[in-house]
Amino acid sequence: MALWKDGSTPKIADLTRYERGVIRVASVESIDLQDKIDLARREAGTCLKRFLESSAYASNADSAMDRVVITEPLARWVTMLALSLAYREAHFSNLSERYQGKWEEYKVEAARIRDEFFLSGVGCVSNPLERPGIPVIEIVAGDGPADTYYAATAWVDSSGNESEASDISVAVLSQAGSSIEVFPGTPPPPAVAWNVYAGHSDTELKRQNSTPLGVANRWTVPAAGLADGPEPSTGQPPDHYVHGMNYLRRG
Repeated sequence: MALWKDGSTPKIADLTRYERGVIRVASVESIDLQDKIDLARREAGTCLKRFLESSAYASNADSAMDRVVITEPLARWVTMLALSLAYREAHFSNLSERYQGKWEEYKVEAARIRDEFFLSGVGCVSNPLERPGIPVIEIVAGDGPADTYYAATAWVDSSGNESEASDISVAVLSQAGSSIEVFPGTPPPPAVAWNVYAGHSDTELKRQNSTPLGVANRWTVPAAGLADGPEPSTGQPPDHYVHGMNYLRRG
């Protein structure tokens, strides 16, 4: 699962899974959906920190925020919150009762999911692996055909845990007789290795290495071409849950 600190979840596509019409509404009413996601994350982040301050992490809530993973309830909460903010803006832009109903519906749902989420506990990991930055792709000499490659990377720790995959980098080989070399950048602790995912489209990335690569290693497309390995994981699952000692539901 993605780390909260990496900021990659939710995406606009997550909003459309619950409300397909939100893209049209945002276009008509000139609403920046990414801005609403960012606002929802800030509001949820304030609640998360307050919750951690009421837990065993009370003395180091700031560092504890780095350990929070985005479990399914947390992702749904922020998604509902972002939708409520989008429809609130749409309502106040033209005072439409239709938008008001959507705003209030998602506001209530966000509050319900928030309370259930906190009552069940905040998922955390002991050794968080940051999501890599966008990988470096260099075109090098090789024997490959002209083609387009998409690549992403993920960090791996000593226990085999994998981070959320990076954003995708693209390289276009305009002529035969070349290849690509992928490098993930400087590893954060506790990363000791990395995995590479590549494909000929951004929707078909597969892991290319059978065992994790050393942090000093680079990866080059083999002569046999791309491997058909597993798809990128969503990151680390929580290894413990934090429960607040004095958490009160707030409206």
